[in-house]
Amino acid sequence: MKKFKFRLERVLQYRITKKEEAKKELVLGLNQLYEAQNLLQSLIDAAHGRVIKEGEMTAAEVHMQGTFLAGIHQRVGETQGLIEVRKKEVEKLQKAYTEAAKEAESLQKLKDNRHREYLEHVEHEERKSLDELTVQRHGRTFYS
Repeated sequence: MKKFKFRLERVLQYRITKKEEAKKELVLGLNQLYEAQNLLQSLIDAAHGRVIKEGEMTAAEVHMQGTFLAGIHQRVGETQGLIEVRKKEVEKLQKAYTEAAKEAESLQKLKDNRHREYLEHVEHEERKSLDELTVQRHGRTFYS
């Protein structure tokens, strides 16, 4: 009997490849999001970690500290905006991965079902052949 061959094997392989590429893009997107979140946390830590001198400070020290904190505040705002952009990108990448995974899974299920049907057909044909052989064997001994 012929060996099992799935007609849509190339399509299945394409969809599996597409799913793997979507997974890689999702991982990259998540890494970028985590990097932006880590940067934000570093900026917040830098602003909180800034030690304010007790007692008198010179005008230059006050000005430097104000400039530093203003710069940190601006970078925090920019980083928060970047995080929002990254979150939206990650959502899109998650949807793309989910869709690609569903497509690949549906074809894999179809292949599995077809393979199961093929095996059932092969088993049926083998039983049929064995039955015919049994009938032929008993027919010869019965009439002899």
